[in-house]
Amino acid sequence: MDSKRNIEMNNQNQIDFTAADMIELGKYLAMANIASNSNPGMGVAIAWDCRIKGMSPIDYDKMHDTIMGKVCPTPDYMLSLLQGAGGKYSINEESSNRCEIELWYKEQYYKSVITMQDCIDSGFATGKDGKTLKHNYAKMPRQMLYARATGHGCRRVCPELLFGMYTKVEMSDSMPEEEQKNILSELKIENNPPVDYTICPIGPRAGRKWSDFGVEDLKEACNVPEIRALDRGYIETIVGIINQNS
Repeated sequence: MDSKRNIEMNNQNQIDFTAADMIELGKYLAMANIASNSNPGMGVAIAWDCRIKGMSPIDYDKMHDTIMGKVCPTPDYMLSLLQGAGGKYSINEESSNRCEIELWYKEQYYKSVITMQDCIDSGFATGKDGKTLKHNYAKMPRQMLYARATGHGCRRVCPELLFGMYTKVEMSDSMPEEEQKNILSELKIENNPPVDYTICPIGPRAGRKWSDFGVEDLKEACNVPEIRALDRGYIETIVGIINQNS
C-alpha cells in the first residue's frame, strides 16, 4: 500500500486505514495464507478483525484457522482465552485413544472427555462403512481428540468468550472423508509454509517464476486444467503479469 495515500497517525499513535487500504491489505493477507485462508474476500475480513482487536496478522495466524469460509480459533487459542479471562485448565490425558481436560472459569467447572470410541460411535471418525477410520483420525488421532475435547470443554465453561465458535477439526468432521483429508495439510500441526503464487507449481517448468514466461505461454497456462484446478491465486497472478506486459 502507498503510505502517502490516506494513511495518517491518529492521536493514539495508531495507523488509520481507509476501506480501500483494507481491501488491498486483505489481498496480501490471502496471498500470505494467513489463518490458512487464500480467499481475498476473507482476507479483508481478517484485516478488519486484526485492526479491531489490535492484533498483528502474524499473531492472528498463530491463533486461527479457516475452513468452509469460516474463521476458527485454534484449540490452544481457546485455552489462552480461558486463561486470559482468569480461568484455568488441566490436561489430564492426551493419547491416541482418549483426551481428558478439566476446565474452571468463574463458578463453572467441567471435565471434557473425548475418546476414540466416542468419535467412532458418533460417526465423526469413520468412513461410509462405519468401521474404517477416516484419514485424519488414522494419522493424527491424538491431535483430533485434543481439538475436540478442548472445543467442547471451552464452550461449556466460557461460551461468552467463544460465541459458539468451533475448531477447524470439529468443523471438518461434518465433511466427506476426501474433503477432510484435503485439509490435513492446512492444519497448523504440520506448519506448512505459505503458498507462493508467483512460482509455477507444476509441469516441466515447475519452480520458475511466472514473470520469466512469455505472454503467450502465460495465456496458455491460464487454460491448463491442472493449473485452473489449483488455488485461484495462481490464475489471478498470471493474469496480472499478462496485463502488465500487454
